[in-house]
Amino acid sequence: VYDAQVAAQSTIGLGPKSAIVSVQLAIPPGPPQRMVVVSSSPDSIVVAWEVPADTGCSVVEHYKVERDCGSGFAVLNSSWPLLSYNDTAVPTTSGSQCVYRVAARNRALAEWSPYGAYVSGYTATVAGAPTGLEVFATSRSTCSLRWSVPVTDGGATVINYDVYIDDGRGGSFGRARFESALSTTLTGLTQGWSYRIKVAAVNAVGTGNFTIPVSCMAADTAGPPRDVRASSDGEGMMVVEWDEPADDGGSYLLGYRVIVNDTCTVYSSIVEAGTTVATLPCQTGVAYSLTAGAYTQAGWGANSSAVAFVCVQPPAAPTGLDLKYNVETSALDVRDLRSRGKMSLSWDEAAGASSYRLYIDDGSRGGEFALAYQGTGLSYTATGLLDGNYYRWKVGADNGGGQGTNSSAFTALMRCVPASPSAAPSKTAGSPWTLDISWPAASDDCGSAVLGYRVYRDGQLVYPISNAFQASPVFVGLTSSHTFTVELTPAEDGYVWLQLTTAAHSTQTAFDVVYGRNKHPAWPQEACREAKRQVSGGQVTRVTVHQCEMRPGQQYFVHVYLEGLNGGDGDGALWSGSPVPLTRISSYFWEDPRVIGATTDSVEVRFGGSAGNGKAWLQ
Repeated sequence: VYDAQVAAQSTIGLGPKSAIVSVQLAIPPGPPQRMVVVSSSPDSIVVAWEVPADTGCSVVEHYKVERDCGSGFAVLNSSWPLLSYNDTAVPTTSGSQCVYRVAARNRALAEWSPYGAYVSGYTATVAGAPTGLEVFATSRSTCSLRWSVPVTDGGATVINYDVYIDDGRGGSFGRARFESALSTTLTGLTQGWSYRIKVAAVNAVGTGNFTIPVSCMAADTAGPPRDVRASSDGEGMMVVEWDEPADDGGSYLLGYRVIVNDTCTVYSSIVEAGTTVATLPCQTGVAYSLTAGAYTQAGWGANSSAVAFVCVQPPAAPTGLDLKYNVETSALDVRDLRSRGKMSLSWDEAAGASSYRLYIDDGSRGGEFALAYQGTGLSYTATGLLDGNYYRWKVGADNGGGQGTNSSAFTALMRCVPASPSAAPSKTAGSPWTLDISWPAASDDCGSAVLGYRVYRDGQLVYPISNAFQASPVFVGLTSSHTFTVELTPAEDGYVWLQLTTAAHSTQTAFDVVYGRNKHPAWPQEACREAKRQVSGGQVTRVTVHQCEMRPGQQYFVHVYLEGLNGGDGDGALWSGSPVPLTRISSYFWEDPRVIGATTDSVEVRFGGSAGNGKAWLQ
């Protein structure tokens, strides 16, 4: 700042000085710098700028703010001291464009600087985030997305959408593309990588908020599960099984679902990828259509072909698994069908079964069973077995509902009876009362030494006989509906068997019944028996049986078999088919009555009745 005075000078000399005037030496400032729109809304636009690079050698004191909203520039303020201006007098129409410019003036001069760069603002704000962003299709190298327009466009039309994607490893985001439509397909992705993707809307104001990122696996959906099958699993349940798809689509399998009748998903798991079986409820007798689908990070894949299944209950385990015995029609028939390396087994028919499975444990697999037979038969002959070895067997039944449970294990020893002598007996000597015969040795002892031979005459055993009745057994004592007594005298020390039946039976059948070889007794008097009671030779023995439950007026029969102490199978004597007396009392005292207590008012009597239930009178 300079102070200046002026004085006039003549030939006479210098006149008085004028008053002092202060003068600042300056030039107009340069234009304001870096003008920008700071923010905008339908109600206001805020602009800001920086001071001029050249202030004209004086302090910038004021700014002139002008605006053009379509009718030419008009001054908003010509003495604005700040570096930003909030224009609240904007047009009322949302989305209107206004152009702003600013000039500067310093303290030294009244002259304005040139205008700085123009900026455009809009009576709007950035748009909201797009809505409904989702992945709707993938491949091994692409990802297709779609979204909907933002709830609000901020007052200005959305021009584009800015799509950002990360590096597939959870890293930072980068722009993938500008998209004018509401969908896009990103290409060049790496198979099996999971990418995060987000989208923002762009209007005249700028880029709005981004959506929450969605994940996209660069992979196809899996192919359909293979070999879908079903079987019943007890009453009201079915087991659905399947194999993994041939194509996983390029990503990990995460789970499966089972769809019934094309409409109802009855099983779904997206956390147990290793599970390829599901147990589901079903209604017995109802037909079902079953399909399965696989789930990966790319989503649900195609469903398998439909499989028809009728819910039925698998059969129960067959019973009666045992060696198969020959049905003997005479004493000379061989009952045991085992021969060298060969044994036959049989089992009872299971209700509802259509086929059977027989398993063998031959000891070579550490206790594991292997399938030996599968078919519709109720018996099987195994060959190639080792004599002297034990074999375990199990049998199971199948039907349309699947495989039923297996029976408990049955153990059998591989052994067999000797083969018959190679030729018929021949006479060696004789008399009118005797006959001496001889025969060759057994053709095959089946691995065990022959201990002896039996001789039959007209089908009846005549040698050796281990025991015999000295006299026919007789009924003695009281016979009731529940109890009877048989008196007998054996010729030798040994054992006696007794059985009550409802039929007389043939000799062979009676022997099976009384000796206990009949596996499935059909008579109700099974409890009414005596088994292998020891008896003394030459002494009278009384055998009493109880719990017989004989019905009045019905005929019953008693079978008694007597064998020696060292007797063999069936070499004793049989007393068969003797009828029980029809006149039978309903009960009797097996313990005589006796007074066990008395008072002036009562008496207590104890006794035992042969009938388990009945009536008693006391006077």
